[in-house]
Amino acid sequence: MADGYRSRAVASSLAGVAVLALVAALALVGLNAGRVGGGSVGAYVFLAVAVLAYAGTGRLIASRLPGNATRITGRIPAASSPGPVPAPVLIQ
Repeated sequence: MADGYRSRAVASSLAGVAVLALVAALALVGLNAGRVGGGSVGAYVFLAVAVLAYAGTGRLIASRLPGNATRITGRIPAASSPGPVPAPVLIQ
C-alpha cells in the first residue's frame, strides 16, 4: 500500500515540476517574443503542450496503476545479473 502511495506522490511531484518549468520557460519566451518571432513562439507553445500531455499521461498511469510506475530502488535489475554472454560464431 505504501509503495502505491509513493509512486503516486513521485508521479505528481514530477508532473508538478514539469508544469513549473514550462510556465517559467514560456514566461521567458513571452518576454523575449520581440526578438524570437511569432512563429517560434507558437512552436514553443505547441511543444509545451506536448510536454504537459506527456507528463500528465505519466502521472495518470502511475496514479491508476502503481505497479506500472518506475520503482526507485537504487539498483538496475537488468544490470545486476546480465547472465552468460553467447560465444561468437565464426562465419566463413
